[in-house]
Amino acid sequence: MIGSYVNNLLAEYEQNRDLNWNKKASMLNLLITATISQYTYRSGASEINISEQALFGYIEQLVIPELQETDINKLPILKSTCIKFVYMFRNQIPA
Repeated sequence: MIGSYVNNLLAEYEQNRDLNWNKKASMLNLLITATISQYTYRSGASEINISEQALFGYIEQLVIPELQETDINKLPILKSTCIKFVYMFRNQIPA
């Protein structure tokens, strides 16, 4: 069920990235809330409801491209949501 929402929001974002950036930000926030089952402020997500492979796929395909954008002022809210995504899952990402 969540997968269809994620796919729909991503498709809307892909139609016009500059105008529909909020769709991707919403999608990332949805993934954060739906996939974390246990969280601490000190360590971030300590238990997740998805495989590590799926998490790494989201990071590689959805988060890293936004953070690699060279124009630091382009879509700042989306960039901050991507940083939040990495921050929330920091305990699950190998060093």
